[in-house]
Amino acid sequence: MSCVRLHNIGWKTYDALVTDLADSAGIRLTYDRGTLEILDPGMPHSEPILLYKIRYDTYEQLTQDMLNQAAPRMAYHKGMLELMSPSSSHEDIKQLFVDIADAMAEVRDADIFPAGSTTFRKRGLPEGFEADASFYITSADAISRQRAIDLDVDPPPDLIVEVNLSSSSMSKFPTYAALGVPEVWRYRGGQVRIHLLAEGGAYSVSNRSAAFTDLTPDDLTQLIATGLGMRRRQWLRWLRAFAASR
Repeated sequence: MSCVRLHNIGWKTYDALVTDLADSAGIRLTYDRGTLEILDPGMPHSEPILLYKIRYDTYEQLTQDMLNQAAPRMAYHKGMLELMSPSSSHEDIKQLFVDIADAMAEVRDADIFPAGSTTFRKRGLPEGFEADASFYITSADAISRQRAIDLDVDPPPDLIVEVNLSSSSMSKFPTYAALGVPEVWRYRGGQVRIHLLAEGGAYSVSNRSAAFTDLTPDDLTQLIATGLGMRRRQWLRWLRAFAASR
């Protein structure tokens, strides 16, 4: 049974979810003084929960109620809402990607603005996501550290990282494309692929990163495998040497 627990959820948001899920068999909702528990008995433990026929207004209410909450992470695409509570393994791999981006930027004296798991939405589009990690690199100067990122006035992140340890996760690429994210690093099955957004609005697999042109998918795959086998201080020293050698 897969379960996610949300906190500080208003009654209005809970009531909206009950209405949206009226015809959804199997999904169970429990609400108690702001804590909302969503269970899917048909999904294995720790797998993402997928909800269908969710109105965009309901998704917006959820994101407002969950401001400043790190988990679960949400993605929304045309009525489908995914909620995922990251495991410790998931977070370990995500941190390695953050380390890689930081090290590559540092040795090149390049500005980088890590936007973390910011909720990215744009008015008028029924889309939204919270990346595992996201970075402004070429457009770092355009982002103000004094206010929340708003895609109605700000550019999308130059690079996002997706750590996918589940075979049941929904594809977020249509959402990334709709919001104009130019590059995605996706980790799945121990392999990293680099996806670049083409002019036609679809992603294609690339043999080199656009944000960090010295990096290939094989480099990233090997870096993650290496990082998983090292103590953190040893990994950071090794990574800085690797970045400096490129």
